[in-house]
Amino acid sequence: MTNNTTSQAKKPAALLRAWFCCVFFCSAAWADFVYEYQANITDDLQFELDGGTYYYEAYQVTAQSSGSLSIINNAANLQPYNDPYVYVYAGPTVTDFENWIYEDDDGHPEQLGEGLFFYLPNVQYQAASPFIILISTYDEEATGTVDFEITSANALSINTIPEPQAIGLIMTAGAVLLLLKRKLIKE
Repeated sequence: MTNNTTSQAKKPAALLRAWFCCVFFCSAAWADFVYEYQANITDDLQFELDGGTYYYEAYQVTAQSSGSLSIINNAANLQPYNDPYVYVYAGPTVTDFENWIYEDDDGHPEQLGEGLFFYLPNVQYQAASPFIILISTYDEEATGTVDFEITSANALSINTIPEPQAIGLIMTAGAVLLLLKRKLIKE
């Protein structure tokens, strides 16, 4: 009789564990991916637009499946004024800074502290088609940091695009290492 009572007491506990596992795995399966970034806007990278010079930081984004994402700016520390700007460009590189497909300056649904912040709620993208998110400023020659989030139902690959000078330094260092290796092998 005690064995039967013990097995009956274990059934609710087992069902409760199974229910918690199901809820946990189901919620994880439908959760959005949230990526938090801080753009460091300096005078290293710049573009000309409407006769003004603007500084920026750029990110290349790709996904395995088509979908949409949102980009929201929650904080910034820019000088002379806190007014970040976001542009989205089709393709793996930006060849024409005036050829954006999405952009926003002051679309954030709430006023957050001092400054104006961007919000793009429905950026559509295609599977395996890279695109560029470019974080800049409304004011010319402004520098500082911009905190933002990218949210999507799909996993994304997001990479900061290095400044052109860094690529040159990396290639030069690689060439020097190859020459040193060849010289050491000959000796």
